[in-house]
Amino acid sequence: MQNGRVINRNLFKLDIVLILYLFLWLFDPPLIKNFSFEPILTIYSIIYVVLNYGYAKVAIAKSRITIFIKGYLLYFIYGVVITGLNFLFRNDVNLTSAFLNTFIGLISYGLYIIAIGLFVTTRSQKKGYDFYFLIKMIIFAASIQAVLVIASFLSSDIKNYFIQIMSTNISSSNKISTYVTDISGKRNFGFAYSLYDMFGYVTSIMFITTFNYALYRNKLYFIISGAIFMMPLLNSRTGLLLSVLGLIISLLLYLIYSGKATSFLKVLFSLLILSYLLSAVFNLIQLNAPTTYTWMKEGIDSTIALITEGEVTGGYYTNASMFWFFPTDLSIIFGTGLTPKDLINTGSDVGYVNVIWKFGIVGLLIVIALYTKLLKTVIKTSDSGLKKAIGFYLIFSVLIYMVKLDVVKASPGAYIMFLLCFIILYDNHEKNTNKT
Repeated sequence: MQNGRVINRNLFKLDIVLILYLFLWLFDPPLIKNFSFEPILTIYSIIYVVLNYGYAKVAIAKSRITIFIKGYLLYFIYGVVITGLNFLFRNDVNLTSAFLNTFIGLISYGLYIIAIGLFVTTRSQKKGYDFYFLIKMIIFAASIQAVLVIASFLSSDIKNYFIQIMSTNISSSNKISTYVTDISGKRNFGFAYSLYDMFGYVTSIMFITTFNYALYRNKLYFIISGAIFMMPLLNSRTGLLLSVLGLIISLLLYLIYSGKATSFLKVLFSLLILSYLLSAVFNLIQLNAPTTYTWMKEGIDSTIALITEGEVTGGYYTNASMFWFFPTDLSIIFGTGLTPKDLINTGSDVGYVNVIWKFGIVGLLIVIALYTKLLKTVIKTSDSGLKKAIGFYLIFSVLIYMVKLDVVKASPGAYIMFLLCFIILYDNHEKNTNKT
């Protein structure tokens, strides 16, 4: 027993409950028609934290979760005021359900993030887990989905079976339509509530986390990172872009933080191996799933054209020409309380656009301040290159991803980002306490 915390040094121990918990939170597999695991997991988390209140008190202090809670409360109060005022002044009964959805979204965003953060850190405090053990549990949760993705890639029967279940059980008409029309097409490999850009964002974070764990801790995890890489590779060009850029950032940071003379040679060797493996994987995809290969190649060509020539083509052209538009007058400053889809029947995928439409530039600045404060604290207090590398990637990825979709809402992208922040800060506090 140390500082009221049980130290467990069994490196081979697994927490099956925690792995399953994380898998359900981050992928929400549609096992039951019109059912999401999020409310059930939230209730389970609250009960667990209440029953282990003594451990929870310590975990709250260590994880610095109060940074998020304070920032979220400011965002929530501002959002409620703006939504309420817009509802009163517009006095449009047809928009009542849309305003209600905004209010529910504000509640679920904070509630779900706090629930998963408190459960994981409270359980860690009770069981004696450290940061590295928790990272492995996240990796194993990701590995379950990676197996499902690879299985559906190798077998069209498995893929079609998963798609049939998803198209039957998911309530979103847009997702159902896409799943059904793409039953033997370019993507939809795996089994989750969504296999598109949010899936790509989440799995890119999981891939970069696993890759960095292999770099700094255990080289065997390079194999697992390769399997996890298949998830964004096959399903999301946004996830693929984030993963590749994350690899470059990770290797550069490794040169800085490893402090070893041989680091440059290791990075060079890693790049050669990665290039060979990527070439082999692309050849396999071209052979086994030519439609997927063509779709991926179009995305890669568009990205190269954007970076090297400044040419906006493909999906980038769609984003630039259709999705960047803002409210006028005071609404751009304070917000309308609604998404553009609700208010003017014109949707935008861009996260920054949606936040500004709902809560204005003021709301966006509150979000940026919250994220900056938390991630700055993560990097500043971290005692290892692995933690700093994850922190830097979280900053980079959320800034890029918000150009594509909204992560300032109850979503797997928000869950994994804040969870990693909480467990890093939790472990940082423990290490700093032990030094004094």
